[in-house]
Amino acid sequence: MRLVSLDITNFRVIKEAHFEFPDAVIGIIGPNGAGKSSIIEAISWALYGNQVARSGKDEIKATYAAPAENAEVRLTFVLHDQTYTVVRRLIGKTERSEVELLRDGKPESVGSLETKGYVGQLLGLDWRGFLTSFLARQQELNALSDLQPSKRRDHLAGMLGIERLDKGIQRLKEEMKVTEGRKESLERLLPSQETVAARVAFLKEQSVKLYELVLARTQEQAQAEAATTTLTTCFREHEAKKAECSRLTAAIDGARKGREHLSEQYQGLTSQKQQMIESRSALETLAPSLAQLPIVTVELENLKQAKARAALKTELATQHVRSEQDRQLVVGKLQTLQTEISRLDQERQGLVPELDKKLAEGKQQLEQAREQFAKLNGRVEAHAAEIGKLKKQVVSIDRIGPDTVCDRCRRPYGNDLPMIKAHLEAELAETLKAERTMRAELETLKGSGKVLKGQVEDWERQSKRRFEIEVKLTSLWAEESTLAERLRQLIDELERLQRRLLEIGEVTFDARQFATVEARLKQLESARQEHDRLAGFVSHLGKVEADIVEVAEKLRVADADLKRQQEDLTKVGFDETAFALAARQLEDAQKKLENARAGQIAVSRDLELARQELADKEEELVRLEAAQKELEACRDGLYYGVKLGGLLTEFRELLIARIRPRLGEIAGQLIDEMTDGRYNLIELDEEYNIRILDTGQFFGIDRFSGGEKDLANLCLRLAISLSLTEAAGLSSSFVILDEVFASQDDIRRELILKGLSGLKNRFPQILLITHIPEIKDRVEVLYDVLPTGLGWSDVRRNGSRA
Repeated sequence: MRLVSLDITNFRVIKEAHFEFPDAVIGIIGPNGAGKSSIIEAISWALYGNQVARSGKDEIKATYAAPAENAEVRLTFVLHDQTYTVVRRLIGKTERSEVELLRDGKPESVGSLETKGYVGQLLGLDWRGFLTSFLARQQELNALSDLQPSKRRDHLAGMLGIERLDKGIQRLKEEMKVTEGRKESLERLLPSQETVAARVAFLKEQSVKLYELVLARTQEQAQAEAATTTLTTCFREHEAKKAECSRLTAAIDGARKGREHLSEQYQGLTSQKQQMIESRSALETLAPSLAQLPIVTVELENLKQAKARAALKTELATQHVRSEQDRQLVVGKLQTLQTEISRLDQERQGLVPELDKKLAEGKQQLEQAREQFAKLNGRVEAHAAEIGKLKKQVVSIDRIGPDTVCDRCRRPYGNDLPMIKAHLEAELAETLKAERTMRAELETLKGSGKVLKGQVEDWERQSKRRFEIEVKLTSLWAEESTLAERLRQLIDELERLQRRLLEIGEVTFDARQFATVEARLKQLESARQEHDRLAGFVSHLGKVEADIVEVAEKLRVADADLKRQQEDLTKVGFDETAFALAARQLEDAQKKLENARAGQIAVSRDLELARQELADKEEELVRLEAAQKELEACRDGLYYGVKLGGLLTEFRELLIARIRPRLGEIAGQLIDEMTDGRYNLIELDEEYNIRILDTGQFFGIDRFSGGEKDLANLCLRLAISLSLTEAAGLSSSFVILDEVFASQDDIRRELILKGLSGLKNRFPQILLITHIPEIKDRVEVLYDVLPTGLGWSDVRRNGSRA
C-alpha cells in the first residue's frame, strides 16, 4: 500500500491543506500542539471513521469553521496496481457523516458500514492492525526495552494480534464451563422422567371422574335455581305490599307532624297579633316626650361649641406664654453671640497689617539666608581642608633633603627647598586669614538668620490665629443669622396668638349644665329608638292577620289529607306473618342454590386444576425428552471443545514459536541495512529480549550504546509492521514514525536517520513526524505545520503553502 495524496478541509486545527507523497523520506515538522498528529489521524479517519479519533464526532470538525461548512478528508492510495480514493465528510451544521470509496475513479462503496467492511477486506486489517502496521510511536519503542518481560510479551502479543487468539481460547473455556454447568443441571433433571409419566396417567383417569361429577352438580344447580325463582316471585309480592304500607305509614306520620307545625304556627300568630295591639297603645304614650328632642339637641350643640372655644382659648394662652419664654431666651443668646463676634473682630484688626505679604517675603529672605550660609560654610570647609593640606606640605618639606627627587618633574629639589617652604608658609598664612574672615561672616549670618527665623515664626503664629478667628467668625455669623431668623418667627407667632385671643374674647362655659343636657338628650334618644321599634313592629299587624287566615285554611286541608291516607293504609291488606314465612322459604332455597353452585364450582375447579396439571406434566415430559437430546449435545460439545482448545493452544504455541524467529530474522535484515553490515543478526529470547550478534557472539542490547539500542528497538518495531503487512498480503508500503527522536541526542538522531536512508527498498515512503527543527535538512520532502494564532495551522511544503 502506497500513499498518493491527502486533502484536508476543516479537520481539527488544519483549515485547508494538500499533501503529495512521493517515494521519499517525508518530514512533517512543527511545534507541539500545531496539529502534526492531526494529519496522521486524518489518514486513519478517512479509512476507518470515528473509532480511530481521539475524541467523539463533535470534536473532529474545526471549531473555527462556520456551521454550514463541511469537514472533509480525501485520501488517495495505490494497492495491487489499482488506485483507490476514499472521501469522508461531516456535512454542515448537523455534522451528518458521509463516506464513499472509488476504485480507479469509479464508485466502489457508499456509506459508513459498507465502506468500513470494504476497507477491512481490502487491506486485510482492522483499524487496530492498521495503526500497528503503519504507525510507530516513541512510547512503543521505549516499551519494547523498558517493560518487564511478562508485560513485554503481552504488549507484543497485542501488537501482533496474538491476544485475539488468546481471547478466543479464553472465550472457548468460558463457553465450555457454561456447557458443563448446563450438563450437570440436565443430569439432575432426567431421573424424574418416570415419576412425571406416572403422574400423567393418574391425572388422565382423575379428569374423567371429575367430569362426570361436574355433570351431576350442574343438574342439582338447575333444580335449585327453578325453586328459588318461584319463591322469589312470591316474596316480591309480599315485599311490594310491605313497601306500600311503609310508604303510607311514613306519609301519615309526616302529615301529622305537618298539622302539629301548622297548629303551633297558628297559636304563634295569634299571640303576635295581641302583642302588636298592646304596642300600639305604648306608642301613644311616648309621643309627647319626643317633641322635646329637637330643642334639647340644639341646646347641647351650643354648649359643645362654648366648650370648644374655652379649650381653644386656654391652649392659645399656654402657647403665648411658651413663645414669650423662647423669645427671651433667643434674645439672650443673640446678645452673647454679638459680644463674642465684636471681640474676635477687634482681635483680628489688631494683627499685623499685610501679614500674608510680609510672611511670604520673610520666608523668601530666610531661604536666601540659608542658601548664603550653606555656600559660605562650604567655602570655610574647603579652606580648612586646604589649610590642612598646606600644613602637611610644610611638615614634609622639613623632612626631605636637597637630594629628594620631585614626583612631578623627576629632578632633585637642590637649593629650591627654602624658597618652596617660604612660598608654602606665605600661602598658608593667606589661607588662614581668609578662613578667619569667612568664619566671622558666618557668625554674622547665623545671628541675622536667627532673628529673621524668629520673626517668620511670629508671623506664622499670627497667620494661624487669623485663620482660626475667620473660621470662628464664619460659624458665629451663621449662628447669628439663624438666631435672628428664629427671633423674627417668635415675634410673628406672639402677634398671631394675641390676635386669636382677641378674636375669641370672653367665653362662658358651665360644665354642670353641659352634663345635665347631655344626659337628658340620651334619655330622649332612647325613647325615640323604642318608639321606632314599636312603630315597625305594629306596621306588620295587617300581614299577621292575613297569615292567621291562611294557616287556618292549611289546617283544614291537612286534616282531610290525613283521613284519606289512613283509609288507603287499611285497603293495602299487608300481613306481617305471611311476609316472614315467604322470606324464610326464599332464604332456605337460596342457601340450597349457593351450596349447589359452590359444589359445582369446586368440582369444576378440581377438574380444571387436574387438566392444567396434566397439560403441564405433558409439557414437562416433552421438555425432559428435549433435555435428554440437549444433554447428549452438551456431552458432544464438551468432547469437541476439549479437542478444539487443545488444537488452539498448540496453534498458539506454534505461532509464537514461528513469529519470534521471523521477527528476529526481519529485524536482523533491517539492522544490517541500517548499519551497512556492521550488525546483521538479531534474535529474540523467550522473554522477547533483543540480542545482537557482535564479533561472533550474541549480546543483550544493554551492552551497546544508546543510539544503537534505539536503532535495534526501531528495527524490531519495523519488523512487526512488516510481519503484519506480509500477513495481510501487502507488499512494500509506507511507514509513519511519530516523534521517535523526542528523547534522542544529536548523535543518536544522526545514527537513526542514517539507518532510515537504507530502508527505501522496504519502505519507499517514510513519514517522519517531529517537533525537532534540525530534522528539516535531513528529509527529501518537508511539510512545515505552523500555528497562525487564529485557531488553525498553516501547512507549507518546502516553504510554499500546501
